[in-house]
Amino acid sequence: MAETALIVGAGSGLSAALARLFHKEGMRLALAARRPDKLAALCTQTGARAYACDAAEKAHVDALFKAVEAEIGSPDLVVFNPSHRTRGPIAELDPEEVLKTLTVSCYGGFLVGQQAARLMLKQGHGTLLFTGASASIKGYARSAPFAMGKFGLRGLAQSLARELAPQNIHVAHFVIDGGIRREGDAIVIGAMTTHRTVATSDEVAKAIPALAALAGNIGDRQVRYRGTIGGSLANNDPSACYPAAVLGLGATIKTNKRSIAADEFFQGMFTTALEPDELITEVSFPIPEKAAYVKFPNPASRYAMVGVFVAKTKDGVRVAVTGAGADGVFRHTAMEQALSSSFSADAIKDVKTPEDGMSSDIHASAAYRAHLVGVMARRAVAACG
Repeated sequence: MAETALIVGAGSGLSAALARLFHKEGMRLALAARRPDKLAALCTQTGARAYACDAAEKAHVDALFKAVEAEIGSPDLVVFNPSHRTRGPIAELDPEEVLKTLTVSCYGGFLVGQQAARLMLKQGHGTLLFTGASASIKGYARSAPFAMGKFGLRGLAQSLARELAPQNIHVAHFVIDGGIRREGDAIVIGAMTTHRTVATSDEVAKAIPALAALAGNIGDRQVRYRGTIGGSLANNDPSACYPAAVLGLGATIKTNKRSIAADEFFQGMFTTALEPDELITEVSFPIPEKAAYVKFPNPASRYAMVGVFVAKTKDGVRVAVTGAGADGVFRHTAMEQALSSSFSADAIKDVKTPEDGMSSDIHASAAYRAHLVGVMARRAVAACG
């Protein structure tokens, strides 16, 4: 008999991706939200049943679990995903909004966790998952209420895990910042999003397939499951793939303090515009007309000995090179000018990349890397179609 999954706080982002995954695994689905009418398309995709529920209201949560148990079956897996956020200086925060943040993010988790535990204890097994954010482990300036709620939710999850593990009930809390969403003509990716999540995202594949393909070829499986886009950009390794996408697409890096344009963010090998107390929160990628990334990978570690990201955007052509420059990722302005006149591989076949400024090591000389830049760039342009 198929297992049943209940997602509380269902929407169009992380919860929708989980719903599609659970459906693919053959699970029966129940989706709960304050506005279930917004879940119609997702329900059609996954065969889920939608329920109206305000997770901060005990009567709503009690009714939800009773209905799901009666109509679909006692849930084997419950995901708590609701969140509310209010930001601002501590002296100016509205106490009512702060209370709402705590009630939705933390007290709601308790209500859902309590009902889930009661059913799972009765059936002798189950899994209960709580979604968090980097604010679950670190407070940020002007974001005290969100951190309070997320810290509390993490504490709840840890306590329940220790209490319920002997009863064959698995409880976990996982940090996901923002996930992946589309905002107008941009794809926004949270800093804690793993390479695998980017690679397998339907939203990314539909809007910027080159970015999904790039993420799917970073390192190996272990790296893709653990590494994050924020970590990669903050480190700014000269052979990393993401910097080429960020610079090639003219992305914007958003931090807990400000927004930084890609052209200003990368400032040399392992050096960025980030201040000592500044953290990346998300990255906004403008959706291009067309784009492609091609790299020459190191045969052992699969990092980019040379990687070229080419994008044709509404503001013009951008060409970003990683793995080759002694100072890290850079834009190839000569190729950008040639491709602006004629977007074809032939347009850049005679464009030379100077050896000066190229990296040189036991794997490839500066001359070889300069040659590879041209080869990878032409392949990337051809891949754009």
